[in-house]
Amino acid sequence: MFKEERRHAIINLLIKDNSVSVSKLSDLYKVSQETIRSDLRYFQKSGMLQRCYGGGILNRDALSKLITENKIDISSTIATPIHQDAKLRRENTKKAGKVCVLGSFNIDVSATVPWFPQSGESILASQFGFYPGGKGANQALAANNAGAAAHFIFKVGKDQFSAFAMNHIIQSGIASYSAYQTDKAPTGSALIYVSAVDGDNIIAIYPGANMMLTTQEINEQ
Repeated sequence: MFKEERRHAIINLLIKDNSVSVSKLSDLYKVSQETIRSDLRYFQKSGMLQRCYGGGILNRDALSKLITENKIDISSTIATPIHQDAKLRRENTKKAGKVCVLGSFNIDVSATVPWFPQSGESILASQFGFYPGGKGANQALAANNAGAAAHFIFKVGKDQFSAFAMNHIIQSGIASYSAYQTDKAPTGSALIYVSAVDGDNIIAIYPGANMMLTTQEINEQ
């Protein structure tokens, strides 16, 4: 395995598990522990990894920034294949009524934590992932699943998250959509901490491209 392939695989493991171990990565990729330490130093310099004894911990905020700036590729990590049976059920369902939704599409960056961190505190998350979200996207999908012919109007940035957005909307079965892009802001995102104890959450939303829809684009509908 080439260095670039190995480092991409390590990124995927970081996103999936939130942390990595030097010894386990060394065994997994059949390279020396010093080679793995070199990989982790590379990620540390980019800001996306915090070194700890025996390995490293994912820095979620830095990772999101690198993704929106197209400095790393996570397309294989955030792909969201749809179940074929569910797709066929939607395609065979007769639509009743029409619904137009003008609203947000966000990427939800979610981490499940044992408690909510205090100022300056770093804690380990038990789960971590990227998910499609946004009030507008959720409403359009709900209307579609309820049997309406939904039309969704939204705007995303010119980044990897925009490709994820389009992949999700196309596969979701929403009847139609008007998708706009801007290079003036990244795709909207939300950072979510979910309590592993009771499911409570705290959310910080960055609207990004959602706020860039113009009157002209709305009038085109």
